[in-house]
Amino acid sequence: SLTAAHCARTLIAASASGNILLRCCVKLLMPALIEYIAKMVPLVNDGSISESHATAINEVWKAFAMFFGSLTEAARTRLLGVLLPTISLLLANSQHSPSPVVAQSIKQLLSYATISPTAFKEAASKLDAPTREHLETSIRRAVGGGPQTAAVQNTVKPQISLRSF
Repeated sequence: SLTAAHCARTLIAASASGNILLRCCVKLLMPALIEYIAKMVPLVNDGSISESHATAINEVWKAFAMFFGSLTEAARTRLLGVLLPTISLLLANSQHSPSPVVAQSIKQLLSYATISPTAFKEAASKLDAPTREHLETSIRRAVGGGPQTAAVQNTVKPQISLRSF
């Protein structure tokens, strides 16, 4: 799976040049990559994912990021319409201690939101309510703006202590 993920990333990176044949390859490759992520979800959730599969998922995220960067704004919204539910599959059971795969998925989610905020908002608004809320909660937790951290920040205020020598 790792070699296949590397090859997929290479094909997707090469398709950014605009070659029609490579774009067609990417179009046919995307469903298989999404299916691979979906098949890895149970292994991520129970913590039994191997290092090679975790690395392969990371390579798939990198490939998707390259493809995302090569698209127009309108096409980015459509791609996020597919990628956001895929990412939400990995985040479904990541309440307590996120695994490295979940952390990388959240990082990828944040990069999509940063690169193209309007496309991200449009795609997120089209998600069903529970999925959208779960993505928002995961982003808040990753950024540190969750309700628990806000309460801690309000109770513990930074102080400056002056010392006299």
